[in-house]
Amino acid sequence: MKFWKIGVAALGCISSLLATNLQDIAEKSLPSIVFIATHKSEYEKSYGREVASEDSLYRTLYECLWPGSHGHGTGFLVSSDGYIVTCEHVIEGATSVVIGLWNEGFKSYSAEVIGADREYDIAVLKIKTEDELSLPFLEFVNTKKSRLGDPVLVIGNPKSPMHARSVNINYISGIRRVDYAYNSLGTDLELQFPVSSGASGSPVIDMDGEVAGVLHSKDAAASFATDAYIASKVAQQLIENGKRTVGYFGLHLIFEKKVIFSQYHFGGESGALISEVVQGSAADSCGLKKEDYIIEVNGEQTFDSIHFVDQISTIKPGEVVDLLVKRDEELIATSVTLTEKMDVPYTF
Repeated sequence: MKFWKIGVAALGCISSLLATNLQDIAEKSLPSIVFIATHKSEYEKSYGREVASEDSLYRTLYECLWPGSHGHGTGFLVSSDGYIVTCEHVIEGATSVVIGLWNEGFKSYSAEVIGADREYDIAVLKIKTEDELSLPFLEFVNTKKSRLGDPVLVIGNPKSPMHARSVNINYISGIRRVDYAYNSLGTDLELQFPVSSGASGSPVIDMDGEVAGVLHSKDAAASFATDAYIASKVAQQLIENGKRTVGYFGLHLIFEKKVIFSQYHFGGESGALISEVVQGSAADSCGLKKEDYIIEVNGEQTFDSIHFVDQISTIKPGEVVDLLVKRDEELIATSVTLTEKMDVPYTF
């Protein structure tokens, strides 16, 4: 009986400490969360309204915008001078974007789209202002440290503008998930609970107060977020170049779910399975062949074809990539200098 009481007391202490930590992280993170409102010019013209401007966000927050003319979502600051990360689908088709933030009182700004990437559903905005900014911001985790069962906070703007900056406690229930209904590629974190609509672009914040992922979709049972490992690299390329520039191997890969589940996840070969090599490509020049398994990229294990695409997703043309390849029972080490993408559909 004494041991039972000690266990209950210890569990109560841990729960109390966790709650306190979550509250501290939420309080520190909230000033970096932004509300995003988008407008589309064709609707603005139809309804005779002005294009979104810095003084229009209060109207966006507290009035119903004209039908079909707007969208809203979440973003978060990643630099003190006003760069914001959100989802590509939040700002897709927008002709003007307004953001609102609550740092030392409410303030709204117009924002420009610096770049967007549809494949990983990441976009970067920049606050448009002549003022010198010194804003609080969040940092991405710089290692793959997320673990199953980790508690996280999701802070976003679900349902409507009236619910701006809602704080939700969630848990990582899956790592390296693929949301096939939403995107055939991409390394995702799966969260235990679905988050309300409008929270797209919300940061998934770990217990160190760092961004572990960017929320992009949900189904009836879970939510999905682009892992920080990918999201941070894509965002950095968008900030530097306005687009994601990807080096090219010249490979057709096997992605079918049946093959992935039967071969890779239940005791079969692990690695990216090559179905065809494009003649004259970088992969061809270094000797890669059909039915080779790529099992390492730059010294990091490759689990399957989806993981391989994520591993190479931000490697630029001209960079050298070290590969470890399994061919029958032989292991082959080789290096590939990536090129610009060739006009061959469905190749990487």
